[in-house]
Amino acid sequence: MKSKFKFNPRFLAEGGMVLALASGLSMVKLFSAPYGGSVTAASMVPILLFSILRGPKGGLLVAVIYGMLQFILGPIFLTPLQFLLDFPLAFGSLGLAGVVLSPLIWEGLNHSQRIIRVIGAVCLGIGGRLLCHYLAGVVFWGQYAPEGMSPWIYSLIYNGSYLGIEFLISVLVIWLLIPRFSDLIKRSRAL
Repeated sequence: MKSKFKFNPRFLAEGGMVLALASGLSMVKLFSAPYGGSVTAASMVPILLFSILRGPKGGLLVAVIYGMLQFILGPIFLTPLQFLLDFPLAFGSLGLAGVVLSPLIWEGLNHSQRIIRVIGAVCLGIGGRLLCHYLAGVVFWGQYAPEGMSPWIYSLIYNGSYLGIEFLISVLVIWLLIPRFSDLIKRSRAL
């Protein structure tokens, strides 16, 4: 099953709108962690949905650009490797959602299979982001771990705490959108 990736004016317009919406939602912070990371108003949902509707190629491209925008909006730079892990690779991982669920897969699924695939898509996207932040946390932020705590455990707790909540928010919002999702899928296939 090939993903439907066409770099055309429609893709650029949709990608730009998704980036603007996701960036705007990322500024609505419900909680901010002291060394970066926050719980937002479902800021990853537009990127995840775009990845699902446009496939992993288009999703990865837009997600990497979103990572660069997040760096511009809140720059935290220690080294080039930390920058890559915490921004383009971490946020770019959201584009992986299109691997688990796409318009081609959607139509052959029943309601419960769709819910499982949606959760799987969100899990893969946010799980990839967690992995990148986790590795950056171990290597670059582990020095902030409380005395006697392993940087591995510290990074997992630190990053898992806010991304776990983001995961739940994203699954809930996308689950609420499922009734409208079939219409979006039909429209995306017609393009």
